[in-house]
Amino acid sequence: MLIAGFVLILIAISFGQTDNEWGTAKTISCFVIGGVIIVIFCCYNFTYCKYPVIPKNIMFNSHIFSAFMTYSFSYSVLMVMAQFLCMYAETVLGHNALHTGFFIIPCALATCGTSIVNAFLIKKTRYIKPFCLLGAALLPVSPGLCQLLKVKEHLGLVIGLEIILGVGDGLNFQGPVLSANIHAPKEAGSTILTTAFLNFGRSTMTAFFSEIGSAIYEACLRSSIKKIAPYIHESSTPLETILLDPQLLQNLDEHDKQLILEKVTDALKNVFWFCTALACVALVSSLFLSSKRVPPSEEVEK
Repeated sequence: MLIAGFVLILIAISFGQTDNEWGTAKTISCFVIGGVIIVIFCCYNFTYCKYPVIPKNIMFNSHIFSAFMTYSFSYSVLMVMAQFLCMYAETVLGHNALHTGFFIIPCALATCGTSIVNAFLIKKTRYIKPFCLLGAALLPVSPGLCQLLKVKEHLGLVIGLEIILGVGDGLNFQGPVLSANIHAPKEAGSTILTTAFLNFGRSTMTAFFSEIGSAIYEACLRSSIKKIAPYIHESSTPLETILLDPQLLQNLDEHDKQLILEKVTDALKNVFWFCTALACVALVSSLFLSSKRVPPSEEVEK
């Protein structure tokens, strides 16, 4: 039921983007039905269910919930940023699919490398919270500095922003999960349920915020394009068609291309502001993580 409710809400957001009509019957119906299903699930799961999917002692544990928020929002920032940085590379900079894939490699390498180093540091020092706080503090920097991106490519700036993004998220790949598991209830299977709860939140939040980011981009771009439409020389091809095909966009004359690309970049910057807000939520959540250290390996073995 929970998955069905979230799927309906995501479909409603997609309908709103596609038709640009948030007040249509199908969009409102999906929002209402999805919301009602989620409410019914919560009432049944926390009140009447003998074996709840999400137990109360996990959901309402403050340490676990702060780890849930930090983990979910940090990963959402990474994925939404990766999605729209690729869009920036393909639409604004005119890269093909292969070069767009290469474009995001610095972020992927930084995330993987930092995650490995972080795991080693946590094992050696047994500290969790300091590394999570450092990662959460770095996370808003990258989307915030993305406001410096222009229509013209600045490779050094992009690589630097991606590395900061990767390092910030890599420091929160294992920490929140470990912190939550330390405070998991002592009943059998609670550790598995806690890990599943965090992974479910990460996946759901990422999908949800990706749709929200797309809605922000579409709404801002449509509004901006209407303002510059009278100044566009190209009249044989509709602007909506041009925006859907980066190749057509790159083939426009310099005047039209510059006007449109500036508006596309502005719309992307609004999404980056949204990512900055998500990163700030992750930062605030990380402040409430438990300061408890990982137990020594001798205790775990016992």
